Amino acid sequence: MRRIVFFCLFLATLTLGLTGSALAAADDDIPGIPFAVGGSITQTVTAGDVNDVYAVTLTEGQEVHIRCDPGTSDKGSFRLLGPGAPSIGQSDGYMGMGYTLSGGSILRSWADFDYIPPRSGTYYMWVHWDQGTVNYSLSCVRTARAPLSLATDSDNVPGTSIGSGTVTGVVSTNVDDDDVYAVALQVGQQVTIRLTPLLPFTSGYALAYLSLLDPGTTSIANWYSHRIGDRQMAENNADPADRITAEIQYTPTQSGTHFIWVEDGGALYAKNFGYQLTVTGAGGGPPEPPGSFPDVPINHPYYAAITDLASREIILGKDGKFWPDDPVWRQQFAKMIVKTMGHEVPADIVCPFIDVDPTPNPVDPLYPAKYVAVCALHEITMGTQLVPPKFSPTGYITRWHVLSMVVRAVDEKYPGLLVAPPAGFGTWDPAGAPHPEHAANAARAEYNGLLAGIALDFLNPGASATRGEIAQVLHNVLGKIAGAPTP
Repeated sequence: MRRIVFFCLFLATLTLGLTGSALAAADDDIPGIPFAVGGSITQTVTAGDVNDVYAVTLTEGQEVHIRCDPGTSDKGSFRLLGPGAPSIGQSDGYMGMGYTLSGGSILRSWADFDYIPPRSGTYYMWVHWDQGTVNYSLSCVRTARAPLSLATDSDNVPGTSIGSGTVTGVVSTNVDDDDVYAVALQVGQQVTIRLTPLLPFTSGYALAYLSLLDPGTTSIANWYSHRIGDRQMAENNADPADRITAEIQYTPTQSGTHFIWVEDGGALYAKNFGYQLTVTGAGGGPPEPPGSFPDVPINHPYYAAITDLASREIILGKDGKFWPDDPVWRQQFAKMIVKTMGHEVPADIVCPFIDVDPTPNPVDPLYPAKYVAVCALHEITMGTQLVPPKFSPTGYITRWHVLSMVVRAVDEKYPGLLVAPPAGFGTWDPAGAPHPEHAANAARAEYNGLLAGIALDFLNPGASATRGEIAQVLHNVLGKIAGAPTP
């Protein structure tokens, strides 16, 4: 470290209310030197000490103004990194805003911008030397903008449910690139979706994209084949005359949950885009919203599981009811487990089983053949007959097969998440199972909490599983994988 550090000056540096303080080696990389909002500092980077890093805690929706001015000194750069950045050497995936610092000529440039944090957390202000001696001043202060109440959003499908109305949000490169909302649309009822840059003007020229995706979308990664119409662009610019609002008008050809995707303009711009999203002509949430089933009162043993699964559109009702005691076809469960695990369903995938009807369902074109094919692809099922290959799609699925398919699905996507039970655990008799694997899988499912909430005392594993039981098992699966690392 190039500087001689005196203890009293180091303490003053921690407050960052002073300027010209000497810094410790911690300022060369993350976690950096603590920097308080409202503070400022003057410092130097040279060939002998090329990086200064400061850690500042920002709050979602509370806009700050950040300025890094090189004065009349030489060349460098300023970068704002988002929460979670492990090191400036691994900063690409966390780079939020970037500016060139240059002094002493007519090409002088500096960092000077407003920033609305899309998420609360520790951000990192990184000053890097490139040439000569860069004597810079750095400040981060709250602006006069009142704290914004940002809409709850999701980074991917299934999105966060919204209806008609206006919500406020922010997308920011590598900090919160994508906002995804789920909206219930009805056949023949026109909807208007408008993405408006947030006023007053924020953070330099920036852009975002607005897309509407169809009900078959499983991930924004496959957006191109599921988009409805063209992707629209909204622009934020210092000149109000140059601002552009994105707008989509659409009359649905099928009822169901569609997805509104707001996407930042990309790393090329590395900007922070505040917006208002206005929806008119839409419903208030997914069809048959949770809690509306008259045959699933709040005291029903599977009420929480059923409302959870219905809100995610993994298991929906029929004719206004849920029918929790009804059995489930095997092809119906294939769709349920695929949606629970979040697997992409390619439109061109071919089902290997000869007894599965390839005709697309008018409500869901992927059902049944595409979902069954995905189950085969991920080895969630081996079918009921090898030669010729059959699946028995309209046969009722047994509890044995539900548990085996669930365990296989979790093992394939989250290896090691389901641990083995101790010897002799459970009451699952291999002699009564169609295959010994089913008893082992059932014991592992029980040991790992996937049967929580289901009375096992008189459960006949060879009998058909009910819609309510399956909802409870899949609800438990979702709870189990919620804390697992992203595969």
